[in-house]
Amino acid sequence: MESTLSRDRLAADAVVIQAGRALQMGFGLASIVVLARALGPAEFGVFSTIVAVETAGFALADLGLGQLSVRAIAQRRADEASTIRKALPYLHGAASMVLAVSCILSLALVGGTFNTAAVCLLLGSSYVHVPARIAVERGFWLGALRFGRATMIDVTAAGLRAMAVAAVWMAGGKSLVAFAAGLAVAAVLTLLFVKAWFTYPFPEAPSAGPSTVKLVLKEAVPFALTSLTWNSFTELPKMVLAPTAGTTAVGQFAAGARFLTTAYLPLQSLLLVITPRLFAFAREPRGKMPATHPLANAAGVATLAGGGLAALLIAFAPLVPLLLGEAYRPAVSVLRILAVSLPFQALAFATGDWLSGVGRQQVRFVLTLVMVLLAVPALIMASKFAGPRGAAAAYTGLTALLGLSTAVASRRYLNP
Repeated sequence: MESTLSRDRLAADAVVIQAGRALQMGFGLASIVVLARALGPAEFGVFSTIVAVETAGFALADLGLGQLSVRAIAQRRADEASTIRKALPYLHGAASMVLAVSCILSLALVGGTFNTAAVCLLLGSSYVHVPARIAVERGFWLGALRFGRATMIDVTAAGLRAMAVAAVWMAGGKSLVAFAAGLAVAAVLTLLFVKAWFTYPFPEAPSAGPSTVKLVLKEAVPFALTSLTWNSFTELPKMVLAPTAGTTAVGQFAAGARFLTTAYLPLQSLLLVITPRLFAFAREPRGKMPATHPLANAAGVATLAGGGLAALLIAFAPLVPLLLGEAYRPAVSVLRILAVSLPFQALAFATGDWLSGVGRQQVRFVLTLVMVLLAVPALIMASKFAGPRGAAAAYTGLTALLGLSTAVASRRYLNP
């Protein structure tokens, strides 16, 4: 067990999926460039606002089953894993409700027109319904430490999105509705592909009545609530900027944030190999813990990687207007400010995953919720004072506070 969280083993597993992450970065960057250039800052801002709202609500769409599936397989809870699949009808119902609420909120933020409503519904399939379903299969593969298959799910989704965006652009489409329709088609194809080739194989439990499914859903809810607060925290700057500074400001912030997300993929590959191992170690008794605590290894490696990526982003930020056009030059400073948040994000995730593994998910949820509550007034004031740069600074400062507070809280639960 000790070797599975050693620095060498973590590095080896990260390398296995790094090729997939490189492809995902390429697909993501291509999509950003085409969308930003074709739509312009204002329309790209509308697109980003809608996606931000739907991404924030996505955590409730999968009811936390995507993260619970990782723990179920990592801790060899076969009955729980089988029951998760039986709970999928609840997932589809939740995704539909999340999409409806997201569309209403998006219309309130960017203006209610028929085209905007159509865009909300079309993008919902790509950012709510399909991701919620495939997250469960992806979680199973991650829990089994089959990172290649889990990564292929991500690469397929990113690749089909990029091809859909390219197809619309090559056909002469420049409207938000056209791109949203293409992304919806890509989402359906992704779901069909995952169901055909990447469904996780395990024996079905002999029986799973409503009470069992309800117990699994009850277990998953804390994961969903924590993801909801985290997604809301990361997407809140865009939602606050829309009414306070306009959709063009959202477009500038989103341009920087999209590059941050693309650069985050290599860090995410490392976090993906850390999480199931932390869940597995969380069940080990005190006497079987290695001399260097697994959490210390995980947090140290993740934070160091985040710092290195932040330095690269700051150095290469001037490339943004070269790729997206001169209209996006303000995004350079936005990206540089946001880059500072990367090591703190890594620290928050590594230490937060330990809290989840030892059954203290509620602590993680409360900490993130507090940051969301602090973020609302902070982002409003910062956005009014300095636009997208102010929003980026407020977000980075609060992310640092979240990472440090989660690390301090995790020290109280170093042993299960």
